[in-house]
Amino acid sequence: MVDFGSDEEIDRWLALLIDTEGAMGIYKVTYGGSTHRSYAPQMNINMGTPQVLEVAHTLIPKSCFNNWIRKQSKKMVWSLNGGANCLRELIPRIYPHLLIKKPEAELCMKVLKINYETRTARVMARYDRGKYDKFIDKQHARCEEAFQELKEIRRTRYPMMYPSVS
Repeated sequence: MVDFGSDEEIDRWLALLIDTEGAMGIYKVTYGGSTHRSYAPQMNINMGTPQVLEVAHTLIPKSCFNNWIRKQSKKMVWSLNGGANCLRELIPRIYPHLLIKKPEAELCMKVLKINYETRTARVMARYDRGKYDKFIDKQHARCEEAFQELKEIRRTRYPMMYPSVS
């Protein structure tokens, strides 16, 4: 195990790793046709060597470490992934140290909060359907707004990957 010294140093190292090699995003999931949708904040880090990710896996709570083979190059890639539960604990720790991915972290936290409020409303909707349906629709609109905002951030940061349509 690598000795970082303090929790502050660990958090800085994780923020640096995510800023340089990682990605945070909001994934839109539709099911049941297009009537049901949800928004899932996720984080992933992909690398060609597993050593750094093995250390990160021990430091990031509720993360998943796996590997896969790229289709075109046939090279092995190691991946560290984290969903909502992982990000709920990780973002508050690394947020002060993020430089590049700070806007993505803010949007992920926003969607996590909205999802929590929506989950509570769904439980209440079992008892009074009409009262909470509009609230849930409004929450989905807020998530969609965050999703579109994230797409715009990526368009401006990576213009070659997201060419403008003329």
